Amino acid sequence: VVSPLLQSNLDKLDDNFAKFLRSWATARMSEVEPGKAQFIAAVIGNFSNLIREFPQGKRAINLEISMTGYKFVATVFTCEAFPQEWATSQNNLGTAYFDRIRGKKTENLEVAISYYKAALQEYTREAFPQEWATIQNGLGNVYVKRIEGKRVDNLETGIRYYQAALEIRTPSDSPQQWATTQHNLGTAYRNRIRGERAENLESAIRCYNGALEVRIRQVFPQHYRAETQINLGVAYSERIREKRAENLESAIRCYDAALEVLTGEAFPERWATLQNNLGTVYYDRIEGERAENLES
Repeated sequence: VVSPLLQSNLDKLDDNFAKFLRSWATARMSEVEPGKAQFIAAVIGNFSNLIREFPQGKRAINLEISMTGYKFVATVFTCEAFPQEWATSQNNLGTAYFDRIRGKKTENLEVAISYYKAALQEYTREAFPQEWATIQNGLGNVYVKRIEGKRVDNLETGIRYYQAALEIRTPSDSPQQWATTQHNLGTAYRNRIRGERAENLESAIRCYNGALEVRIRQVFPQHYRAETQINLGVAYSERIREKRAENLESAIRCYDAALEVLTGEAFPERWATLQNNLGTVYYDRIEGERAENLES
């Protein structure tokens, strides 16, 4: 229902809309009873979720609109009166700032951390294990991308957050969330600085393969599986253990599988990345005729 409405009004999704949303909502709060105010705030929260994920329009502006909505929601659902709803808005703001395009990336990531940690005041592991795990995963995402601090330390922190999330997220109870965190953890291990490089790559491969098993079985969007296949392909191409020739063949299979989904028409940027990755692997390839590999 909402998506067609947004599509037909793309010209209105601009910076003025974010300002209008804030001023309109603030004015309405002074005119309605508390129960009505809470209803309006809940609707704005739902709208903010939808606009944050809306694939059309300008991504940067959509995120600013969603952030405006989340911040307003937090003024109605306060920590003292509505702790759970307030914590949800803090978590949503953490995600929005992590994705934010405007502003300095360094600052956005630090703000995201502060919002996620604020949400943990209410969403404790004991009382809200699933919400707690979601925030752990979110914090892991931020720390592996964090700019402030030492890169080596941030990666270790990110790994610990992912591992904490996996204490709650299991392949039997929450397979989709488990697969997402496994994928994220695999990337963190692949980029890890501490520890033995060979072992880190083996850990990454195990995580990606685990995530892929679930993403094939479950009703996952195909491009999610493809992204895991790309990352697994990279890990195989960088792999130190086992035979180099076999690792490169595994990488090719992963990339070819991803290309079945990430076509040039639907996903031009990811398709181009895959073409580049395949070119590198064929250049290094050991099996087959050298001349043919170079042509590929």
